[in-house]
Amino acid sequence: MEKKLKLTEPLGDVWMRDPVMGAMVNKMEVVILDDDKITDTMATDGVHLYINAEWASKLTRNQMAIVLAHESLHPILGHTVRRGNVDSALWNKAADAAENHLLAGWPAYDWLRETGITADTLNMPAGKDAEFYAAGLKQKQQDEEKKDKQESGGDGSEGDGEGAGEDTQETEQEGQGAVESGDEGKGVPRMGGDVLDAPEGEQAQAEAANEQRVMDAIKTAEIAGNLPGWAQELKAKLTKAPKLNWKILLRQWLVQKAKVRRSYERPNRRQGVQGGDLLRPSKSGRKVGKLAFLVDVSGSMFSYADKLNQAVGEIVGLSESMPDTQIRIIQWDTAVMKTTDIKGDAASKTIGWNWSGGGGTTIAPALKAAKEWGAEVQVVWTDGYFSMPERVLTPTLWCIVTAVEVSKKLGSTIKI
Repeated sequence: MEKKLKLTEPLGDVWMRDPVMGAMVNKMEVVILDDDKITDTMATDGVHLYINAEWASKLTRNQMAIVLAHESLHPILGHTVRRGNVDSALWNKAADAAENHLLAGWPAYDWLRETGITADTLNMPAGKDAEFYAAGLKQKQQDEEKKDKQESGGDGSEGDGEGAGEDTQETEQEGQGAVESGDEGKGVPRMGGDVLDAPEGEQAQAEAANEQRVMDAIKTAEIAGNLPGWAQELKAKLTKAPKLNWKILLRQWLVQKAKVRRSYERPNRRQGVQGGDLLRPSKSGRKVGKLAFLVDVSGSMFSYADKLNQAVGEIVGLSESMPDTQIRIIQWDTAVMKTTDIKGDAASKTIGWNWSGGGGTTIAPALKAAKEWGAEVQVVWTDGYFSMPERVLTPTLWCIVTAVEVSKKLGSTIKI
């Protein structure tokens, strides 16, 4: 039997109460489940939001909103990329304890606190990160195992078995308990929500992708109004000097700017939101279109030749997964020195740079050449020692090898 879920109003509630959480959860791809193979409640990897229809259909509007907000906080706080070797069940509890205090004051928070996990329910101080709670839970687990072993006379097998049985019974009772406080109704299941590992397999790539998603949510929220205090602190942390490899940041920016082919064919039952509440287009491939790579080859850039070759290699590698991408490398100092067209499926990873041997640096001719070619996206590799243009209409990423700052009005910047 299909379960019809009403998500539009709860999603709007999240947005109104916290624009960062609202922006994050609205960017996720909703997947409605008719079984519990992925989760018996709700779960996210930061990109997808999995909702168990059987469980979610029993929630009130306020309960649905607070669980959606709860799920948005997992990627916002980096829980989807920081689990490491920690047991997933233990990490779920630790992550919940690290974030649920941010939802205090929301309607249905009493339900969350009563049937979910908070720092209080773990008898630990509030406001710590997930690693803190994971370490504390692990220590408690080891202490209990040690105690069981001592009580069983040194043979840990019997004690461990009894302890496991008690934990299972407690969990089952918690899941079956009804909530009778406030206007949240009776017979409602426990607060739920699982944190899954980010879909990007490689650690550095997963961290970069998640960081970009969080920054996008923060930027969207800023347009709507003032950021909450906790989000201001997070933004300050994320906008410090980047820790990530510049190649990861370059790749992530290009992925973000890539066009996505969309189809408005009816989604299948597992991917669409049932009940006609939302209709999301399917995605079927990416392309950058025309990408111009503007390389500063003035004399002061000579010492960065090795990184230039690596950068071209990164762009070429990315273009292989983006059909129909055209790449033009434009070398410039006071004028355009050389242009080279490459294709991702058959391109040399090494480009010979035409060093001018010194002299001035003027970017206007390179920008003009890229515009005349019809560039849809452009990457500028430079030390920034020239007069910046007043504006740039093409989406631009500035790869700066010095401490020179570029105005946000001219595009995005990564430090090399």
